Amino acid sequence: MKRRIVKNGTLEIYNDDQIIFTLSETISDGLMLISLGGQISNLVASEFEDEVMAALTVCRKLRLDFSGVTYIASGVLRVLLSVQQVIDGIEGAEMVLTGVTNEVMNTLQEAGFDEILEIEKA
Repeated sequence: MKRRIVKNGTLEIYNDDQIIFTLSETISDGLMLISLGGQISNLVASEFEDEVMAALTVCRKLRLDFSGVTYIASGVLRVLLSVQQVIDGIEGAEMVLTGVTNEVMNTLQEAGFDEILEIEKA
């Protein structure tokens, strides 16, 4: 059973007793860094979308750190596309993906998202 806990400012999502996804946010100079960890599966796609969309109400510049992500599901690709479309409609807004692992980059490239999203090369 899925459950979510906020511990020391980090959102942790569990499936049964195993942690599957983490998300933490820090703000500095008008930029929000969202650090992600674990698997961003379809099981957590809605929480991921809620958190990133909520971040846009606070900051117009987002950096999503994928260095701790081991898997990204197709449902999450739809979330990233939706967020990018919202950002494209906000003057001065931007989203940059950083620390993208080879596994996640392969998924993004196969879907053509490396042409749509701003991805910082390591």
